[in-house]
Amino acid sequence: MLTEDYLIRRINQAIALLLHALGLRKNGQLEAALTDVDIALELLLGMRSVLLKEMDEPSLLQLLTVRGRVDFERLALVAKLFKEEGAIFELEGRAADSTRDYLRALNFLLVIAQDEKVGLSADQIADIEQLRQRLQDEHLPMDTQAALLDYYQWLLEFDDKHLVEMNVNRAEIEATLQRLIDILSQY
Repeated sequence: MLTEDYLIRRINQAIALLLHALGLRKNGQLEAALTDVDIALELLLGMRSVLLKEMDEPSLLQLLTVRGRVDFERLALVAKLFKEEGAIFELEGRAADSTRDYLRALNFLLVIAQDEKVGLSADQIADIEQLRQRLQDEHLPMDTQAALLDYYQWLLEFDDKHLVEMNVNRAEIEATLQRLIDILSQY
């Protein structure tokens, strides 16, 4: 069994690698940045990255589940890593790989959003919005659209002051929610 200290060290190493990958990407060192992302994913999930990328999202979530409960701290970091890898692939012109990673990042953030005890940071809310816009609502899988519908309904439960603190606008949320309802009603 993994000790808490061991997991904390691995999480800290993965964070350092993510930050390093961000810098490498900004400097145009895309292959080195991808290597850092791969190593960080391996640290967090305990498997070779080439195998991880072949796994579906429920299987990846299972790797992040301890005693029947998802480790949301690691899941949030995995979402950031997939978002970063998606950005690198986008710069390389690898649209399919970029879309796959952006979608994984979005879905993992929505899993976090569905757990009322965890809550989302303003950065995670901004990431969801950025990923949703990049991926375009109408092209998202139906389960992702349904999760987004739940997410936007959850956001509307907050008062305007709280929404402003989260850097979101009620009118934009309502418009996006209506667009998702319209898209889902076509199925």
